[in-house]
Amino acid sequence: MRSSTGGKRRCPPPDDPYEAELSHHVSLRTDRLVAAGMAEEEAVEEALRAFGDQAAYQRELEAINRRKAMRPKNRIVLTFFKEFTWTLRRLRRTPQDAIGIVAVLCLGLTSTTIVYTIVDNVLVAPLPYMNAGSLVEIRSIDSLSTDGAPGRVSPPTFRLWSDRGGSSLAAISAVSPRRLEVGNESGPLTLDASAVGAGFFGMMGSPMLLGRGFTEADDIPGAAPTIVLTEAIWRSAFGADESLIGKTLTVAGAATTLVGVVRQGYEYPIGVEGWIPIGPNLPPNRPGLWGAKFLGVVGLLAPGVSPAAAADELRGTMPLDTEWSANIFPHIRSLKESVVRESRRPLAMLLGAVGLVLLVSCANVGSVLLARSFSRRREAAMRLALGGGRLGLVISALSEGIILALISAAFAILFATIALPAVIAWAPDAFPRSSSVAVDWRVGVLGISVALGAGVVAAVIPMLRTLNNGDLATVLREGGRSSTSNGSGTTALRILVVGELSLTLVLLTGAGLLTKSLYVAVTQDGGYEASGVVTFDLSLPSYRYASNARHNQFQAELLSELAALPGVLSAGAGTNNLPASGLNMRSPLATPSLPSGDPERRVHVVGITPGYLESLGIELERGRGFDHSDWNGATGVVLLNETAARTAFPGTEPLGQQAMSFFVRDFGEVIGIVRDVRIETLADAPPPTIYHLLSSVRSSSFSVVMKTSLPPAQVYPSIRRVVRELDPLIPIDGLREFDDVVSKSVGRPRFYMVLLGGFAAISVLVAIIGFYGVITLSVQRREQDIGIRRALGASASHIVGIVSLEVGAMALAGVALGVVLSLAGSRLLDSLLYGVEALDPSIFTGSGLAVLGVAVLAAIQPTRKALTVDPMRVIREE
Repeated sequence: MRSSTGGKRRCPPPDDPYEAELSHHVSLRTDRLVAAGMAEEEAVEEALRAFGDQAAYQRELEAINRRKAMRPKNRIVLTFFKEFTWTLRRLRRTPQDAIGIVAVLCLGLTSTTIVYTIVDNVLVAPLPYMNAGSLVEIRSIDSLSTDGAPGRVSPPTFRLWSDRGGSSLAAISAVSPRRLEVGNESGPLTLDASAVGAGFFGMMGSPMLLGRGFTEADDIPGAAPTIVLTEAIWRSAFGADESLIGKTLTVAGAATTLVGVVRQGYEYPIGVEGWIPIGPNLPPNRPGLWGAKFLGVVGLLAPGVSPAAAADELRGTMPLDTEWSANIFPHIRSLKESVVRESRRPLAMLLGAVGLVLLVSCANVGSVLLARSFSRRREAAMRLALGGGRLGLVISALSEGIILALISAAFAILFATIALPAVIAWAPDAFPRSSSVAVDWRVGVLGISVALGAGVVAAVIPMLRTLNNGDLATVLREGGRSSTSNGSGTTALRILVVGELSLTLVLLTGAGLLTKSLYVAVTQDGGYEASGVVTFDLSLPSYRYASNARHNQFQAELLSELAALPGVLSAGAGTNNLPASGLNMRSPLATPSLPSGDPERRVHVVGITPGYLESLGIELERGRGFDHSDWNGATGVVLLNETAARTAFPGTEPLGQQAMSFFVRDFGEVIGIVRDVRIETLADAPPPTIYHLLSSVRSSSFSVVMKTSLPPAQVYPSIRRVVRELDPLIPIDGLREFDDVVSKSVGRPRFYMVLLGGFAAISVLVAIIGFYGVITLSVQRREQDIGIRRALGASASHIVGIVSLEVGAMALAGVALGVVLSLAGSRLLDSLLYGVEALDPSIFTGSGLAVLGVAVLAAIQPTRKALTVDPMRVIREE
């Protein structure tokens, strides 16, 4: 290296910046040594020696330049890290606002996570069965029916389809609900079971966890009793004992072999806990059974066959030369559509409702963060005045939103996971796919994404408004004083709160409509008395009770023994279509003037014994009821309810007239008119009904009803003893209080009402918090104005009027907007309402008053604070 002064030192090449910089420093030192009198060559050597290891300096320079080159790229990351750390410290110092935001957002996210999990598992996820895409439900349409709706299938119709199904169906099985008492070490266990065919489990793919399904040998009359249990019952009631497979359980008093356990998630029908073969319990074909439609039917389509093609082929199996079969048309739809059809609209409604709750929560969080941005305007102005960038302020707000969102999402997923089993436990037994509902990773990802979106938007937008509004110098001059400036920000706050109130009113209206509908349904007079009534079902095996005389003898002995039990006031029996059971048996009502019946005059058919009407408290309006002489003599007598009497004999006295249904096909004299009874559900109008003697209907299955003055549980052992003494092989099915039957009939609307009511309550709570925050902020920002007014002699009532005017304006705006939204959305509830109009004025009025009450409640404390403003302090601050 040569000095630049004497020409002996070479200049560094221009493309080597590190050597150029080092040479520059050596040259400067050399020049100073030469100027001090040292020879040039000695000066160069001394300068190089004093400078040290040039290679080390070059490496250090390269590292410095690399760091400089990287600094612009890492600036955002470093700024985010710094602001993130600062935000954590700030939230730790002032946790109250953060806790409020997390609590509000967590409420909305928890509700959303629960409902979305249910919707995803019930409506979106495919059925768990191996052949899910080919499984179908087969129903029957009766062309004589006035409504033409697909319904259940009669035993003769099922036998025709099963025997002559052709090539369209690879398999077919009937499904019939049963209630069974199964003995275990802790005592009898009542199961909701189903009777199914031998091919049922094969259609479902491979559902067996242990053992096997039913074989053809299990599914014939006289076969040894067998049972299959669900995994849940096997684990909870029998301790997951694998050695039980192949062993004998006591089922409905009979020794029954446990042949298999079905794995979790494969349960069908909904809520089933066990299965028995249907063959031994299926009644033989009789002409009257064409109208006894109580069977569900499932089938497996053959490869490449559509539901429409299968329906056409089944229709071809129906003989057209008989009165009943000629009017039956098969209706086939996918099994999944059948499972979720009745839940689709209510769950969509709940998803919309929980979306409103989330909107209310997000609006509340946005209003809180917007209010916080007002209080931090001076901080933002100071940072900008001291050279801080706007990027740092935006990142600060972004980090705050992310932190609060992640904390809220974590708590929401935790609470949803804990609360979901309780929600599902409250669901009715018929709620679809409840056993498979669980929070999974997809729901967690959705919850975190929604939380991040809500948190980021709610945090960043207020900060952007702060940066874009107001003059920096003005903000610094204001210092800590209250101000009424930045009116656009206050307007945004008010808009958010008005939106919260309006959405809250929508939820309150929906919850009010469902609550009133359920109240009307359960409090109306069903025509019967359920309190103090015990019921159970029996099925007499046809191979041992083949004759009507044997049937009648058993029923007479059974009812006589039951009526003699201590505490029993009356006992009777009837066909399985009890009031509120959801089952029906329909037939055209025939009279001598119209012996073939009129399809427009279809009636509900019930077979009963003496004591049935008395046990259920069904009143006799006029004439007389059945007595033992009618039963023993099997005389041709019938009863009509009021609606059937008016339908069959308009304008004439029905007593003494002749009538019949096609379940009996013999005319009987109308000897009495009984009160109308709601048969299928509490929400259905009482249908026209004809009562035959049970012996005339000749049903092998029947229900017993007993009125007792004792607590029902005290009567159960005596009932089991009486049945066991008469025939130890007859199973008791579904021994329960009749109140349980009625309660079960309103299980779904009650479940949806509770959920929607819970969402409305959450929305009310969040709206109170949001409204309180806005009014408090408004009072704080108007302290100067309020203080001056008080100093000039304004009364307390005047100050209250100022605050009340603002409160009333926002509340009335929220109510007005909420009413408009409720009017638009209430029609979606039409199918879920009974006895209530979707535009019920009392519900709308009550919801509006409730929202106004929320506003008043939230404004009490801020109004009191406005009255405590010290005029002298405000004047001194001025």
